[in-house]
Amino acid sequence: MSDWPYPFQMTNQINIWTAFGASWPNLERTDDNLGKLSKDYSGNVGTLTQDVLFGRYKNEVRADARFEILSGFYTVRDPINVRHFLMRRPALVTLLFEALPKVKEAWGRDAKTELELLEDPEDDSSSLVVRVESNDPDPYTALDRFDEQWWLAKAGSSDGLLNFAVQSK
Repeated sequence: MSDWPYPFQMTNQINIWTAFGASWPNLERTDDNLGKLSKDYSGNVGTLTQDVLFGRYKNEVRADARFEILSGFYTVRDPINVRHFLMRRPALVTLLFEALPKVKEAWGRDAKTELELLEDPEDDSSSLVVRVESNDPDPYTALDRFDEQWWLAKAGSSDGLLNFAVQSK
């Protein structure tokens, strides 16, 4: 049994994140593992969860845990290549997490997101595109709103390696 007194809280926090569509890293939810994850957090479950999501806790969670969680929110085409691309560019992972609530605000709760790596053989470059599919009657107006309210202020930090587009139904 773990020496951490709050394994139920950790499990509860994981369940809250999964209720929002996230998947947790491939780590069994045993008291022993929960105890290992929480040693440095003195029962502060919210901080632990944020640190796992934003990559600050690296000892017990696989290096690609953030990608696993991200994959719970985005449908990822060609996950192996997208994972490799993102592992070399952690700032893009942070932007993708930050984008999630903004996408839902612009296109609605039922909006679906797909993440794809685009490769240009002419100049040997790659970039990511997030395609958003929604029931919004005017998805392009929602894209303009998304751009104006959030993305244009953040786009520079992507170094031109991330774009958002509307997916036609």
